[in-house]
Amino acid sequence: MSVDFKRLIDLRELRERTALQRFGEEQRQYEHSRAQAEAARLALQQRQRQKVAHWEASLQGLGHAAGGVGRLKDADAWALQMQLQIEQAQRDLQLAESLTAERQTTLEEARRRLHEAAIDTHKARELAQRLQLDRVQRRERRLEGASDDSAAQAWAARRAS
Repeated sequence: MSVDFKRLIDLRELRERTALQRFGEEQRQYEHSRAQAEAARLALQQRQRQKVAHWEASLQGLGHAAGGVGRLKDADAWALQMQLQIEQAQRDLQLAESLTAERQTTLEEARRRLHEAAIDTHKARELAQRLQLDRVQRRERRLEGASDDSAAQAWAARRAS
């Protein structure tokens, strides 16, 4: 059975290039997800800071103005809206972190496939080189054998004459 190593190496290189392209795409998607998760984390923190600042301002305003109960009710209503925004921001962050974790798993799988493809390509090249070296060595041994036979025949012919 003869193996077409040129074709085998070409196929392995194609597999490796395809795996590299896939890895690059997965890496871009992972980085995008990570950036979205970071943006969601920052948005949540900002909403939380806004709520704290709102209450601080509301409490400071109560000491300086009349109608404290009415203002407190307004502040409470606005704080409730802010709390709803915080809860939504928390859900957004959880979703973004979940997607990032999935993308990281997919990226690791793509990295593993790329590594395997590179190893397979390397093995195919090594095998082709070893077989080529083996052919060259066998040819040299045949030439040496033929040369030895030729020298023996020449020696026998000189001796016979």
